[in-house]
Amino acid sequence: MSEVSIIIPVYNAKKFIKECLVNCMNQTFEDIEIIVVDDKSTDNTVEIIKSVMKEDSRIKLIELDKNYRQGYARNIAIEQAQSDYIMFLDVDDAYTNDCVEQLYKKISEDDADMTVCRFATIDHNTGKVANEHEFNNYANLPVKLHNGFNWKDCVPLDLFDKCNVVWDKIYKKSFLKEKDIKFPGGMFCEDDVFSFRAIFRAEKVTVLNKSLVYYRINRKDSSSNLKDRTTFDCFAMYKMIKEDLQNQCIFFKLENAFMHYHIFSFLFFYKAVNKIYQKEFFDRMKQELSIYEGFIDDKYNMVSDPGTYKVLNSILKNNHITFEIYRFIEKLKDKNFKY
Repeated sequence: MSEVSIIIPVYNAKKFIKECLVNCMNQTFEDIEIIVVDDKSTDNTVEIIKSVMKEDSRIKLIELDKNYRQGYARNIAIEQAQSDYIMFLDVDDAYTNDCVEQLYKKISEDDADMTVCRFATIDHNTGKVANEHEFNNYANLPVKLHNGFNWKDCVPLDLFDKCNVVWDKIYKKSFLKEKDIKFPGGMFCEDDVFSFRAIFRAEKVTVLNKSLVYYRINRKDSSSNLKDRTTFDCFAMYKMIKEDLQNQCIFFKLENAFMHYHIFSFLFFYKAVNKIYQKEFFDRMKQELSIYEGFIDDKYNMVSDPGTYKVLNSILKNNHITFEIYRFIEKLKDKNFKY
């Protein structure tokens, strides 16, 4: 048995897989297993993996019989992991050389269910690395919480207003197994579902306030930049998250924060979807957000939460064409306009 399992789902990853594996092999913490799950690649990804495996017995390859998507691939790897701790890595991202060592030391010393670190971005086109960027994670919570918190210690909006990735954390495997925390299979947006299942079940989360992961941005063929109907998976994602919170009987405490997340992340996906599907997406988004109609009917919210009020009102009171005209005019008026 190893102490830490690094799980890497791959699909047609020939451009990045060798560099990714070498990055893991060169970690200062050596007591690891590297579990690569190939999601039925059609290029020579598997051949490259098998070639590198000859150099390091810590690499294990799982080949799936068809393309299941990365959530299913990660679940298979969690089941087969032989370590006490789990980490995830996307094939086009990278760890600092001491990432595993530092996260393992922190989570084991703290006896935490999960530990999160900061991350930097690396521009795929320019190679520029930035430690300051638009993405927030739990490291942005108040420093007083860094040595141990659970969701009850936090302002609800601070939990939802985050980048819900899984590769900036290390998890205690027994925690994932005991709480039955899994990825939904066969869909995009699976990180959000897994992340919320974890954060709202963890008894203790700690923060290592160091940037230990490099997240690649501006890669046109990244799975996070899909422009097809895959983006519509977010509708199922919201339903899963809401139902999970309701099943835990805690949704009523988080309803306002969930609404904020629901609205603003919807706009993120709206901007990402292919233009040919945008009207269909807008119509479905508007219908789903109509459950918050009372929020814009209550004029108190115009004053108490003007940002949410303005965005929701602009969606519910417009059709797709007039919404686009509204966005265009707002961009002309305000160069910092984001939706």
